[in-house]
Amino acid sequence: MSLAIFRVMLRGLLRDRGALALTFLVPAVFFLVFASVFAASSGSGFRPRVVVHVQHPAGAPDSLLSVMQESGALRWETLGSDTAVRDLVRRGRSDAGLLIRRTSPGARPTFVMVSDPARAVAAQLLRAHVERAYAVRYLMPPVLPPGQSFGATVEQETVTGASAGMNEIAYSAGAVALLFVLLSAVHGAVTLFDERDSGIIDRVVAGPGGVQPLVDGKFLFLAAVGTVQASVIFGMAWLVHGLDLLSNLAGWALTTVLASLAAAGLALALTTHFRTRQQAATFANVAMLILSALGGSMIPRFLMPEWLQAAGWLTPNAWALEAYTGLFWRDEPVSSLVLPLALLGLSALAGLLVARRGAQALERL
Repeated sequence: MSLAIFRVMLRGLLRDRGALALTFLVPAVFFLVFASVFAASSGSGFRPRVVVHVQHPAGAPDSLLSVMQESGALRWETLGSDTAVRDLVRRGRSDAGLLIRRTSPGARPTFVMVSDPARAVAAQLLRAHVERAYAVRYLMPPVLPPGQSFGATVEQETVTGASAGMNEIAYSAGAVALLFVLLSAVHGAVTLFDERDSGIIDRVVAGPGGVQPLVDGKFLFLAAVGTVQASVIFGMAWLVHGLDLLSNLAGWALTTVLASLAAAGLALALTTHFRTRQQAATFANVAMLILSALGGSMIPRFLMPEWLQAAGWLTPNAWALEAYTGLFWRDEPVSSLVLPLALLGLSALAGLLVARRGAQALERL
């Protein structure tokens, strides 16, 4: 009898191509994505972007910068002014900045390292490269004795904003909130299959609006639940850790509502295009975990390889975290967050439209 049950279940799995792919293919893809993310965070794929400006009299050589660029461990970009360097670091478009100053063509340089305390690891790596390049260029032999300073004048400069600790709290609150809002939206979206099996969809379709009112109502409910979830998390950050939520209440509320709408739309769009509840729940949950990993909800995106950082911009997590970071860390006004907020809004609308179409096919199954 046990063997017969085994054969029946095996035939059922082999006949359901969707379930077969979800059982064996999706976990492999899931592993590849997470392995790439966490392998990069361990250091092997971490190549911080550093912007540099060299101040020197006409004709002074840039050999020091050439030495620093030889290893390829950092991504370098030369800019034309100190202001441009500071601006890119402040806005999070660069992981660290370096200003090299000379008083005369033959003088040894002074270094100013511009850093964001939230990306301290990038600043530490930059300092190591500066020390190595200085030793190669100016010291004979080019090796520093243990414990000895490398002799150059180094100034540390951090970008303006809240304290590094508050930035970490705001980032963590946003990252965790987005992860759970996405997973909760999937849990609510798959109830469409329960309503189909119980006949509720048939009764709704008999009305004048068809299946659209059911999808729209579920969309609004999931977004409302997600907003409350995020509010609880940020409320704890405010009460326990002193996050300055009240001063950024309008921008935070707009970002949170749009992110919750985007999560609801995405969850409904995914689940309405599967034939069974198990297929929808499995695929959508895995998809949300992958989006959360790529979008920075598990580790900061700047620790990832370049191609994963680029892929992260396709996720609602990255857009929402960019808006939260702008509000709580860089003290930017809501007007400067138009792009991430617009992307969240457009993705919510697109998800709802796709879900409406998918639900029409679902009612015919």
